[in-house]
Amino acid sequence: MSFIHYSRFDTNTTNIPMTPIFPIFPELFERGRSRRVRHDLQSRSLRRLEALDQAESLTDLNVPGFNFHGLQGIPERYSIHVNGPWCITFEWEEGETLRVDLEQYH
Repeated sequence: MSFIHYSRFDTNTTNIPMTPIFPIFPELFERGRSRRVRHDLQSRSLRRLEALDQAESLTDLNVPGFNFHGLQGIPERYSIHVNGPWCITFEWEEGETLRVDLEQYH
């Protein structure tokens, strides 16, 4: 499983990871549910997490319904649409998904 690096970013500063590690997605990915993710977002988030886990390249994530796109800023991050204003954001490094977060950034 490639989901080993999770953190929450403070977008009001320099995008340095905050501590402690943000535990939303490990729980959802491993158990299929999480009290920390709204119920109406769980199944769609889980499908996207599974796609992230199986992706060998970023082009694997460019599928209908994901609205996959890069975000501006450093470090380079990417976004996959979940529902409404909610997106999964992450970094990609050497085929690994890093610092995965669920956020409402619009």
